[in-house]
Amino acid sequence: MTTSLERLEALKSTTTTGRNLIGLSDTELAEARAEAVAEAKRIAETGVKHNRDLTPGEHAAFDAAIEVAEGCDHVRAVRDGAGRATELRDSFREVTGHDPYKAATHLGSPLALDRDVLDALEAAVRSRSPGRFGMAPELRAALSTTNTSGRQTWSANQVAGPRLLHVVAGVPSDLATGAIIANYLKAGAIAATGSVGENVSTSEFTSVTPASATLARFGRYSSLSREADIASEGAATLAGAHRRGVARDLDNLLIQAVTGVAATGTVTGTDGLRVAQATIGDSVGVEENGLTIVVHPGKAAVVADVSPVGGATLAETTPLFAGSAVYFSSLAPPGSAVVFAGSSVRYFEAAAFLMETDHDVKTATLTIASSVIAAYGVDLINGGARLVTL
Repeated sequence: MTTSLERLEALKSTTTTGRNLIGLSDTELAEARAEAVAEAKRIAETGVKHNRDLTPGEHAAFDAAIEVAEGCDHVRAVRDGAGRATELRDSFREVTGHDPYKAATHLGSPLALDRDVLDALEAAVRSRSPGRFGMAPELRAALSTTNTSGRQTWSANQVAGPRLLHVVAGVPSDLATGAIIANYLKAGAIAATGSVGENVSTSEFTSVTPASATLARFGRYSSLSREADIASEGAATLAGAHRRGVARDLDNLLIQAVTGVAATGTVTGTDGLRVAQATIGDSVGVEENGLTIVVHPGKAAVVADVSPVGGATLAETTPLFAGSAVYFSSLAPPGSAVVFAGSSVRYFEAAAFLMETDHDVKTATLTIASSVIAAYGVDLINGGARLVTL
């Protein structure tokens, strides 16, 4: 199917005067369309006048004129759609004070919050006023002075965006999932086939099955009494703690899902990891740098002894084992390692990570809540994960 951009590209020089449709103003588009319609009408009337069919040249000219008219309509439609999208974006920004597309790419993590968001959250906490930053909170037992030891200033020990397994693994993301159930296709094993002769059909690939992932809400909330009198930086600290908690929830979901579809290798230890790398690379068609190895911290020494190609091991931001990223997590199977290709997984997100505050005037309790609605689709490519005993 031809995309809008491809269609526009094809129409760049198809007006009767050779002008670029994309560069025309709305008035010029109307004039070009009128010219094209008039030209098509003239050609059609020529055939009727002489009681004959159109010649091949006239047919081509007629089709070109119609294409120009349709192209003008298409350009106008695209502009109108872009205008409506801009209006929606501006409206969102006026209401919330944030760009609706900004959070999707910030620091590469769906859980990252910029300074503007944290400032707004802190302002809501200081004024003890409700603010929309996420899903509706639940009001339960509040943190009290026994938790905070009275009035104090909390240090901002949070990170901008906690590490996430799917970010490290380079998992493709769909950040605009418009439903609670995400559908995707799983490709089966791919076998090599021979060439075919002239006018002979190639081999049909039928090993494709539909699959789905149900999106769910992950989040945290904290309730604070008036007596606790949280300081401004405390809000940022809680926001960081919430994000780290949600990150662990997402990591746990992905590790369990990948482990559930992983094939079990017979070779163990570091040799088993190399076999897994080679096997997945052959099945999925990726290099070692497209694979991620999830290891329990208790087995760090097993993978730290092997130097990757052209680099150090634990001294790096992301440790490597023979070219593949190593992700240490206590959520991993204690005695095993999970090796998987990021390209065989998909991250679906229906609602970006947001926060909100709510104040109960009866109890003087302030609640800060955060959540994200997401899911993972795994095993998109057959043979994309293996479990190795260390």
